[in-house]
Amino acid sequence: CICYIEGVRLAFSGLLFIVLLIACASEAQSVGRCALCGMRVDPTGLVAGATGADGASLAFDSAKCLFRYRLAHADVRDAWVTDYYARTHRPIEGTLFVLGSDVHGAMGPDLIALASREDADRFSREHHGTSVLTLDQVTRTVVEALFGAH
Repeated sequence: CICYIEGVRLAFSGLLFIVLLIACASEAQSVGRCALCGMRVDPTGLVAGATGADGASLAFDSAKCLFRYRLAHADVRDAWVTDYYARTHRPIEGTLFVLGSDVHGAMGPDLIALASREDADRFSREHHGTSVLTLDQVTRTVVEALFGAH
């Protein structure tokens, strides 16, 4: 009876070890570092991404890191952000950005991406946003002010 219990405990411990090993390995593969600041990119957060000139995928922990990176690297293409409500990736072209809200990204105050004017206006009302910007309105001044704001 004692041998049986010890065998079950040993088998359970081995199974638990394997499950934890697989979980840690899959997290290590899915989590990267921000191409701008080096912070860990949480794939469940309001992350962003793009393709570099060399074709490599770039990950960013926040929309503002993506925009600051783009200021220094004009050859970045296929940039995308995470829509706040849908939690899906969408191209920055055609996306609206709420500035000055009480929702912060990984690096503090951020540009919160939304797919439609209706969503952006609703988010701005609910989260005290100060303005809704188009891509063309996300200027160097706006981006640099976000980095000075935290």
